Amino acid sequence: MTSVAIPDVDDDFTVDVRDFNGVVVALRRPKSFPEESSTFDNDETGRVEWRASPSLCAFLSSSSGDRVRAIGVEVLEVGAGLGGPGLVLWRMGLARRVVTTDGNVGVAADLESSIARNRSMVDREVLNSLGEVTSKVLTWGDGGASVREVLRGERFPLVLASDVVYSASSARGVLELVESTLSVEGESAFVLAYVSRWPHVDRALWEAIIDLRWTVRAQNPATFDEVARAEALEDRPCVFVLTRRAKDGGKRNDVDAITFESSTTRREWMDEDSETLKVTPCDALTESFVSDLAKTLRERGEDIKTLEINFKGPFKMCKRTLDALIDAFGSKINLERVRLRECWLDVGCWRRFGRFLSALTTLRELEIMGEEIDGDVLNAIAGDETTWIKRLRRIKFSRCEKFDAVAASVLRSWFPTVESSRNVEILDISHCDIADEGLKSLCAILVGMREIHLTHAGISALGVAELARTFCNHRELQELDLSGNDFGESGAAELGDYLSHLSSSLKVLDVRGCNIGDRGLAWLRLDALEVLETLRLGSNGVSDDAMSPLACILRDSNLANTLKSLDLAMNIITWRGAFDLTDAWTEPSTFATENPTASRFALNTLSVRGNHLGDDGVDAIIDAIHSLQALIELDLTDCAVSSAAVAALFAALVNRRRIAVRLRSNPRVDRSSLPPPPTPPTSVQSFSLT
Repeated sequence: MTSVAIPDVDDDFTVDVRDFNGVVVALRRPKSFPEESSTFDNDETGRVEWRASPSLCAFLSSSSGDRVRAIGVEVLEVGAGLGGPGLVLWRMGLARRVVTTDGNVGVAADLESSIARNRSMVDREVLNSLGEVTSKVLTWGDGGASVREVLRGERFPLVLASDVVYSASSARGVLELVESTLSVEGESAFVLAYVSRWPHVDRALWEAIIDLRWTVRAQNPATFDEVARAEALEDRPCVFVLTRRAKDGGKRNDVDAITFESSTTRREWMDEDSETLKVTPCDALTESFVSDLAKTLRERGEDIKTLEINFKGPFKMCKRTLDALIDAFGSKINLERVRLRECWLDVGCWRRFGRFLSALTTLRELEIMGEEIDGDVLNAIAGDETTWIKRLRRIKFSRCEKFDAVAASVLRSWFPTVESSRNVEILDISHCDIADEGLKSLCAILVGMREIHLTHAGISALGVAELARTFCNHRELQELDLSGNDFGESGAAELGDYLSHLSSSLKVLDVRGCNIGDRGLAWLRLDALEVLETLRLGSNGVSDDAMSPLACILRDSNLANTLKSLDLAMNIITWRGAFDLTDAWTEPSTFATENPTASRFALNTLSVRGNHLGDDGVDAIIDAIHSLQALIELDLTDCAVSSAAVAALFAALVNRRRIAVRLRSNPRVDRSSLPPPPTPPTSVQSFSLT
């Protein structure tokens, strides 16, 4: 796929000329992203080409889309947006008629302009051989009123859609719309291009496919989409060819409802660098999965240390697939890490999975994300043989909606005695609402751990107090992440009372988004931390008033020598606070006087993103630049700075060999007005303005 932008008659619009496997189409779009003009009643997102649309265009124009094109004598595209897929089929000349539709009147009008532009790009003789292409306004979610009024009962053998499933309700709404517009006689299909963004939407789409009795043949995007080949396996768009399932007596069938087209391309599931075998739906839901997996294990089994089963998207791993996977592995492979993501297993499958884990004598890390993990599931995983649990060094549960205080209590029962948890070095429970009660259950087994991650866990100041009291017995804790817990200044005070017990071990402290404010920052007692390297204080409502006390700590404590990364993003700091903060690096240091042999200012990363410092704030940073010789990354994203301030920053960095400066979302920065950045060997490594 290639793309060239050409001018449009409207100064606010541009035209992208796209080449999909030799099929050239022109797509008219606004020059700027129309997010500010989009409202609930007037959705402007159709004026953007989202990721799934070009993937659908690539599929339709490739050999993979041969059968679909043969069906598409008449084509309906719903939620067309810029209209790329419909225009590709029209331009290929196989469709007698293509009807592109969108629910936004303005977007539909833009489609008319794009159609006219594309017609003007075709020779008259060729144009006469092409079918009809039109644009209409068509909405759904109104009980079918718009469909009846606009289409008047007309049905199409081929319906297209891309990037139209963005919420749980839209998943069912789109499929119900297609049911009322897809031909019931002869061969017909609905081709949906979809990008997985939110697990609950994935689940809603899968449920709608099963409930409405569709059969899905998914396409491997690596066979036709060159952009997808550079993306992670689980992040690639899904292109689904949906057909109606034969009536089956009203029984749900979630085993064979979604399968993947077998691909002639090489399996991409082996990552040699990380010694990881990653199993995704485009591998596991093919006919050759079992034989291909057996072959890989025979040839590469000794190289595999990590098994990752990642079913991100509208897919469910059924018992048959899980059994095939486990049977292939057995206990022959010396796995050290197992990761599961969004497989949606039932309790019986979890019990089977637990028996598989218990047979892995080399297993040291278990990571489960996006699963329905509750107390019953944890009991099923643990089973009767728990020796394998005692060998674990890292345990992670993330974004498991049912993982609550009860589940935390069951997890605690995995370790009947405190001594049985001694091998666990890292515990990560993120985006799981365990609350204070759940944290209290876990506190006894936290002692001795090297890293504790309890992010977005619903913990208040009471829970933090319970945790902090365990610090008296900690000597090994190096990283503490409590971000996303609204424990406020009271929780910060509780932490501050006990952080001194971690003075010689704690290297990373993350309290982003904890609403600690200025007083909470003061009560943290950061000056007690002697080896701290990373401090994350973003999104805490910290203001200018806190900057002078913070500067004193950064200048006059051991942090001057140890702190390498400081994150103050998304607070309410202005240019006044910037000048107070930079006093840490411009004023005389008590620590330096008392420790003349210590290194000065180890800071290599500073983020003030989202604080409206303005040009004066940048001036304050420029004044400190000469003292921060270790600085290699400076984030000034969305800081209300101008081109003049950036030019001055360029000049201050002229003798620096390596530094990256981020300047995105600063509307007053005009790239064209900036002087060229310094050139090697004295160079700014990168300036990011996009």
